[in-house]
Amino acid sequence: MQSRMAPSRREREARCVSPPPPPAVDKEMTAAQLPPSPYVELLFVNCIFYMNSKL
Repeated sequence: MQSRMAPSRREREARCVSPPPPPAVDKEMTAAQLPPSPYVELLFVNCIFYMNSKL
């Protein structure tokens, strides 16, 4: 289940933060591959709330 959700969440995060430099994107990708940390979860939650607020 989570493996299927991972790509969509990555895409959502990429859409939320479109202007960041390449190194930042690499860090986000590695963080997404690693076990979920509270910081990464906060990023995902903030992104989800941001997307919901735009709808």
